Amino acid sequence: MDTVDTICRMCGRYCPVNVLVEDGRVVKVEGIPGNFVTKGKVCGKGMAAVQLEYDPKRLTHPLKRVGERGSGEWERITWGEALDEVAGKLLEIWEEHGPQAVVYHHGAAIQHLWPYIDRLMNLYGSPNVAGHSHLCHVPRMLGQAATYGGMPQGDYANTELMLMWGHNPIYSSLLHYGRQAMEARERGAKLIVIDPIFTAIASKADIYVQPCPGSD
Repeated sequence: MDTVDTICRMCGRYCPVNVLVEDGRVVKVEGIPGNFVTKGKVCGKGMAAVQLEYDPKRLTHPLKRVGERGSGEWERITWGEALDEVAGKLLEIWEEHGPQAVVYHHGAAIQHLWPYIDRLMNLYGSPNVAGHSHLCHVPRMLGQAATYGGMPQGDYANTELMLMWGHNPIYSSLLHYGRQAMEARERGAKLIVIDPIFTAIASKADIYVQPCPGSD
């Protein structure tokens, strides 16, 4: 079995990981022991990369709709045919409505391709490029900066009290936050969780407050 040092692409953190390969097939994703960032850990999303890679429903080639929208009828086409279809439609829109009629919205999974996408849209003539940051991270940053001057990070290593309001770092945050919270808990830091849902982090709390949605 071979071990390949690489990074995990299942979220924007890009944690360093070891990928175990046997007979050319990935069998497991592990944390790198002694790594100063992850402390040798890997989250559930990272471990699930193996299932994503070999999921029988994973899309691995272009498909073209041949039936009515919503009918679920598709046919396989070549990459060349797919590129011709997209290019033809882009030119049609450009000629009829102008380049600014096109908006490209991308997600976090293709961060390494953003510069190429930006350049493509620049050549096309459209300034309308947006991503997940415009709907998620950037508004959060600007809101916090406008409210109290910045976007502080939790100092789990030195805190004596953690207050988590609608936050579950074990499942819904980056790997390090959940681990750091649990390390602080083991060190003796107190934990208060306020959440309508009894989450994984709520099960670790000294005080758990469960408000009823829609009430005062």
